[in-house]
This record gives sequence, structure tokens and C-alpha cells, in this order.
Amino acid sequence: MFTIYIILYSYACQASADTPTLACTDNAWVAPAGNECPEPVTECAGEPPALDFSSNDYSTVSPKKTVGAFVNYACWNTDDTDFSTCQGDGTWSDLLISCPEFPANCAEEDIPFQDYASLTSSGPYGSGSGTAVWTCDVGGTVEYECQTDGTWGPIPTAGTICSAPITHCDGAFPEFDDSFSDYNNMNQVDATFWIECNHYSDFSFSVAAIEVKCDSDGNWDYNPTFTCPPIEAAACTGPPPFVEYATAVLDAYENWGKWLADTEVTYTCDADAGMTETSTCTNGEWTAVTLVCSEPITHCSFTAPTVDNSLSHYQGDNTVDASFRHVCNFLAPDESEIVFTSTCNADGTWSTDPDPLVESCPTHATYCSEQVPHVADATLDAGDNVFETTRIHTCSFDGAPVESTCQDTGVWTAPTGGPCLLAPNTCGATIPVIANSVNDFNTDHPDARIGATITYSCVFNGDSVKTQTVTCDASGDWLPTEFQTDAVDDPCPTHPIKCFKQNPYVAFSDNPDAPDRNFETTVTYTCAFDNSEVTSTCTDTGEWSTPDPCPVVPTNCDAIPTLDNSKNNFNGDNTIGATVKFVCTYDPTIMETLTCEDDVAVTGTWTELTITCPELPIKCSRRNPFVDYTDPSSTHTYEPDQPNASTVSFYFT
Repeated sequence: MFTIYIILYSYACQASADTPTLACTDNAWVAPAGNECPEPVTECAGEPPALDFSSNDYSTVSPKKTVGAFVNYACWNTDDTDFSTCQGDGTWSDLLISCPEFPANCAEEDIPFQDYASLTSSGPYGSGSGTAVWTCDVGGTVEYECQTDGTWGPIPTAGTICSAPITHCDGAFPEFDDSFSDYNNMNQVDATFWIECNHYSDFSFSVAAIEVKCDSDGNWDYNPTFTCPPIEAAACTGPPPFVEYATAVLDAYENWGKWLADTEVTYTCDADAGMTETSTCTNGEWTAVTLVCSEPITHCSFTAPTVDNSLSHYQGDNTVDASFRHVCNFLAPDESEIVFTSTCNADGTWSTDPDPLVESCPTHATYCSEQVPHVADATLDAGDNVFETTRIHTCSFDGAPVESTCQDTGVWTAPTGGPCLLAPNTCGATIPVIANSVNDFNTDHPDARIGATITYSCVFNGDSVKTQTVTCDASGDWLPTEFQTDAVDDPCPTHPIKCFKQNPYVAFSDNPDAPDRNFETTVTYTCAFDNSEVTSTCTDTGEWSTPDPCPVVPTNCDAIPTLDNSKNNFNGDNTIGATVKFVCTYDPTIMETLTCEDDVAVTGTWTELTITCPELPIKCSRRNPFVDYTDPSSTHTYEPDQPNASTVSFYFT
């Protein structure tokens, strides 16, 4: 008896719901008669549908009529959009919208323009409801309504035009008796002028003058009831007389080129003391002036005075009343400046205050103005900085004197007898070397000042750590220089006297603990597999010597053997005593069980496999073939000896 396998493979047609099937029969793929897929449609036959009052992007579609292509539509007068798609049956899908004939809004750029106005409304302007508003520059509004057909029309109750603004006053400029104005024929809006009375010596300006302004309505704005007081006396229309080399002082100001009656001018000679005269405005004329003034002196000699032992600040200014300073080269005893001042007088002569013939500048300094020169590592005595004074510095280390004297130049002499010797303040970065030890001295940032300390610790220690502290002495030396304990030399050991760690672990042995970790202690290990012995010793490096390994106790077998055309239940367990069962794939009656056995070797061994399994009797020689007009995603590779239950059916006969 034998079994025949017939393998069926199904396909999905692209253009229909058919599912043709192939069968693997007698080592070949066979299809039943008439079991084929129809050829799919690739494009639409006609043009896409039309939509009135809209636009579409059909001209940009490429390729235009292939299945899956679509065309976008947008209404002209609304925001509605739609699209039509070329379907798999060769037809275009229907549109779901329609577009209105008239626009939804009126265009802002089509609003009728108004001169002398500003558009103060903003869109959008809806058909039959939107209103555009122009605000006139001179007041009022003009309005237009957006009609239902998308055009603009005026609202019947609103104005239809804005008036031009007024820019000038057309009427005559007002005039008043006994007055004058600064009107210059400029009559534009906001122009302002003043009308003033010819005579108002007894009146304030507020009642003798008015403002006239061209208003925005084109009329002159002023007080029509304004009147000027009567003229009591004639004003002088020309300026007062000129007197050379004299200063004139008016008791009243000029008013539009006129001086009122009784105005007085007082003249005072610039160079002649006490010479004055007055001129008065009488009957429209100034009274005569007979005053004659001398020409004033304006400069002194260019050769300015000097003061001995001083610095002159004269810079060439020799005009009357000009002055400059002479600053003495040396200060007064109270450390203040001594200053003489020279002035150009009105008579053209120089004078100096104080008089150099009575007082004079000192010929040498009375004190030194600067600090006594500094001397390092010394103390300065108490004293002053008067001329010829000697100040003494006392050196801090050995008491030696260093002197400086105040000279007649006002400068101290350089210190004599110095410099002072320096006391040691550091021990330096060279520290004592103590064999077989480490220390906490920071070489990157060394602290070697007097009093600084360094702590040394022995590298190799017993039950307690040995330490030693050295100190930077006032003599500049690090003390002590050797390792000491109780004032007796006690150097650090040259090697460890104990091993730092526990004795090492040895696999497959009894792993005894060492009785102690002292130098030269030996630990003996007994191997579990054959009772042989290995050892480890505490060496002079502080480390245990490496013991030899013990033989390995077998714990598992290597990989299981392979058997063609079979299955097994191996779950990864290959320890001694584990089993694995093999069953033939095409004849389950053939089977065998193997066991992992200890054969006194490094690893265990599986018992010998004695069975063989038969091969699959029938299979197709290649993969299933390609079928036209089917969905490629449904085509799968089929291997007869590894069937996939989700895509293949089996029939047994």
C-alpha cells in the first residue's frame, strides 16, 4: 500500500471574482480546462463628466484615462469641490455637487470709486447682503450694496457723492482802525495772523491785539467786536540815534518797526567813565544826542609778565580782562599749590596778583610729594616727608637698616643698604623618599609652605597600616626624612607579609579555606574526579600562586545525531541520563530512542542510532507557475517537502 499526494494551489483574478486552481499531479502542474482569468480593463472609454460654472484639472492629469486616474472640480462662485475617478469597469464615477450660476460675493475691486473719501468697510461682501461704505473727508458717507447678481448698486437712502474739502478762505481779510497786521495774502486753511493796535502803551497785549485764523469752513475766524484805543501820541518809525563806542539801553521794545512815544534810550561810553546821555521819542522823532565817546582799549602787549620758578599758562590771549595763571614749580609747606594770576587791564597794561616783587615762588621743594620707596620684607619707621628728612626701613629677617632721603627736587633717593634678606617660607617640591611607601603630596598643586604636612603609608602592611607624617620646618626642610615609629627607625617592609585576598577557587575540587594568609602559606586541594591534589602558595607579591586545574567531571553530551526524513522530541536537555525519541516522517511506525550516557570521558555520549527513514515518494520538480491576470500577492512558493497548510490542500487516495 502507498499514498499519493495531490497538491492544489489557488489564484485570485484581478478583473473578476474567479479563483483558478492548479494541481501538482505526476510531478507536473496541471490546470483544468476553461480555468482562466479575463483580461482586466486598463482605461476609461469616454471623457470625464462636465460640471457647469466650474473648473477642473483634467488638462494636467497624466495619463488621462487610465484606471485609477481622477479629475478635481472647483465651483467658480462657491467653495464646493468634487472629483471623478476612472473605475475598473472603464466608466467615470458620478459627481455629487452642482455649482450656482452667479457669484457668492461681490468683488472689492469693482466697488464704485468716490473722490474725497476713504473706504472704511472690509469684505467679503455677500450677494444681496454686503455693504461697502465710503467715509467722506468732509463728513458723511456714501454706501453701495452687493446685488444678488454679484454687481454693486447704491442704497436709495444714502448719498451718491462726497464734496471736495475747503482749502482757502475766499473772503477779504478783516481790517480795524488805528491798527496794523502781519497778513501776507496767504489764505489757506489753518493760516494764522495777528492784528495789533498802533498804540497800546497803556494797555496789555491781550486787549490791544487779536488772532485771525482761516477756518476749515472757508471763513476768517476772529472777534468782530475788537476795537483799538485812540492814538495819544505819534510813534517813532526809525531807530534811535547811533553813538560810537557807547552802549545803548532802551526802556521799551520795538513793535513792528515802531517805538512808542516817550520811549527813552540811555547811552553810556564804553571807555569814558561816567559819560552818559539820553534820547527820547517825541512827536514821532528822536531827540538829538551830542555825546562823543573815546575809542576803548581792547588789548594789552603780547609780551606777558613772568614769575620765576613757575610754569606759565599764558596761551596768547591778550584782550582786555583776559587772565592766566603762573603755578610755582614747588608746593607750599602745607602741600598746596602756589599760584600767581596775571590780568590784562582796561588801560592796556598787565598786572600780576600777588605782586612778584613782594612774594615769589620757592626755589626748591619743601617736601617730597610721593611715598617713601618700598623695601620688601622690611618695616618703615615713623616720620615726615620734609626736605632733607631721612627715613629708615628695618629688615624683618636680620634687622639691617635701609635708608631713603627727601631731596630738594621733591624726589626720594633710592634705598641704600638693601635689599633685605628673605626668610625661608617654603620647603620646595622635593620631598623625602621613603622606600616601599606612598604619600598624599599633590604634585600638580604642591603645598610646600612652612607648616605643611605630608602623610606616608607603607605599601605592604601586616594587621595594621603603618603611617608616618613629615612637616615643612621653619628651617625650610621636610622633617623627619625617614620612616620612624616611637623615635626608632622602623622602615616599611619590602614585600607583603600577607596575601590580600582569599586563596583562589579550583573547579571540581573540595576548595578548602587557607588556615591563614601569611607569606609562604600553602593550601592543598583534592580533585573530585580522581582524588589527585593541586596546591596554591602565598607569594612575596601578596598574591596566591595559580593552582593547576582538576579534571572535569562529565555533565552532558554533545549535540544529538541527525536522521533524514524524521522528527524528534529533543527539548535541549543533554545532561547525563536524558533521552531523545526519533520518528520517521513518512512511516511513523519506524522509531528509536537514544540516551545520554557517562562513558568516563570529558563529555557524555549518545547511544548509537540504528534506524533509517524512507523519502517522500512524489513531489513536483519546480515552483508553481505564473498565471495571467492574477493578483501577484497571492502567488506563494511551495516546497513539497515542507507543505504550508494555509495555502495548500492535500487529498489522499
